[in-house]
Amino acid sequence: MVETDSYTTTAPNLLRNPIDKNFKTIIKAYPNVKVSGKSTYMNILKAMIELSYSESTHAFAGETFFFHGYTDVKVRITPPTSSSSALQYRYAIWGLFKAAHYLTEHKTFTCIIMDLYWCGSGEPVLVGVIEIFPDPLPDISGSREPQNLMGIGQQAGTPPNAFNLANFTSIGNNETALGASTNAGKFLVYLELQGPSLSLPEVFMTIFLALMHIASFGTAQLVHNFEVRDLITKMELVYEHYGPPRTSPPFFIYREAARALGYVPKYMFAQHRFEAVTFVLEIDGTPVGTGFLRSFSSTSSVASQKA
Repeated sequence: MVETDSYTTTAPNLLRNPIDKNFKTIIKAYPNVKVSGKSTYMNILKAMIELSYSESTHAFAGETFFFHGYTDVKVRITPPTSSSSALQYRYAIWGLFKAAHYLTEHKTFTCIIMDLYWCGSGEPVLVGVIEIFPDPLPDISGSREPQNLMGIGQQAGTPPNAFNLANFTSIGNNETALGASTNAGKFLVYLELQGPSLSLPEVFMTIFLALMHIASFGTAQLVHNFEVRDLITKMELVYEHYGPPRTSPPFFIYREAARALGYVPKYMFAQHRFEAVTFVLEIDGTPVGTGFLRSFSSTSSVASQKA
């Protein structure tokens, strides 16, 4: 069993690190209980997106998260007791980021249980638990320890015609797996992979970093000059308005920015290519925002007239 309480963020120099210094974790890892890295990343992604939709300081009752198609790994977040209101949405989001960072840093994906603590009043107080585990749980050498521990909780604007969307692949089509839009209408994301090749950790950890910041702003707020950078991997995620900021619905809000990030790795897996990507968010036929996931040195762009 491995325990850790140390964590150094590679947070961007453009936005303040959203993880409060009073937030601490203890991670117990089970090296003999392996989990799929792909499913783990995807289900942490689903959890972070859905959690970002709520007010960050509100109490979170707990939930188990998984994408259909990635059900071999579950991400369960619970308060310390069924009657506790100590678990806030922001604690769950911070914990998920730290769990992903831990698994990525150690280059091995195993079952982990993370205890979440808040030290605002001096002594650390347990506020929640995150469990990442395979489903079904294996019986390792006759030991039931992992099974016994699971469930300890209760359950500056770009011209509007800058992108030819006919050259992009669209996904979305009113899918509900990533939550409903607060803007009325059909939600689509148009994507174009543009190279160079990226690793899974580069893609997912940059997206997780962005989601942590998006959640701190409040997803009903308008997106404004959003850029996060990972100074270790030299990756960045940038959001811009598609043209001048809109004065009438649909608006480019952080909820849509968070929701769109779920489609990026999903599309990359479908294409069997992990590369820098440009993507355009469209609501009811109106492009509202453009996203860029790329290395710092990336200068690729799409410059053609809209069809």
